[in-house]
Amino acid sequence: MSNPIITQNNPLRELTDLARLLSVRGSERTVDDGAHWARILAHIKDGQINGTAPDLLKDARQFLATLNHNGHMHTAIYTDQPHRRYLLLDPVGRPTQEFPWGRQGKQAAQIVQLDQEAPRALHLALRAQRRHPKLTGRAIRAAQIIANGGIKYKNDHHIVTSQRANSLPYRVTCEDGQVKCTCKDWRNGHAGKTPGAPTIAGQIVCKHALAVEIYKQLQKEGTT
Repeated sequence: MSNPIITQNNPLRELTDLARLLSVRGSERTVDDGAHWARILAHIKDGQINGTAPDLLKDARQFLATLNHNGHMHTAIYTDQPHRRYLLLDPVGRPTQEFPWGRQGKQAAQIVQLDQEAPRALHLALRAQRRHPKLTGRAIRAAQIIANGGIKYKNDHHIVTSQRANSLPYRVTCEDGQVKCTCKDWRNGHAGKTPGAPTIAGQIVCKHALAVEIYKQLQKEGTT
């Protein structure tokens, strides 16, 4: 779908776009942030916002600037449940592409988004997925973690941000050649439970461990 025409000096239209964007991007920081902008978007649709649009627009612009400063992806995938579709939103919340409902449509949207935001990380993730089909799903999520600036090196280990809002980060270490992660998926894989992270070439590989491996490769290439 093509971008909608945005008229200048139309605070309500701009607020609608930003509220849609922030309902997604805000939820990546905290559940409450995402819910707040989702409620504002609902109020806009119900015609309850008109008089306060300029003040809310100011708040939306400030919050967006904060998110951008923190290194997150600037685009977002909006789940348009009433119309059973996914919308790829540009950095100011305007829909740029539409994808069909369902797992395949959502994954297609994620790939297009990552191709814009972190193409090299996406390439390495998809290559890992092709080589090891068991990583399907985890590979895309690993690229998302990298694209959102979710990996930090501290002392002798990596700290990986959880993709769930309000959740603690995970610790990825390498001890005696064995990569370990503190997430439940890795622990389940280690214990042989299903579902659990798969074993690839003797290593248990959750999305966090894979993200760290891709991140290290990007550092070698100088593309982080």
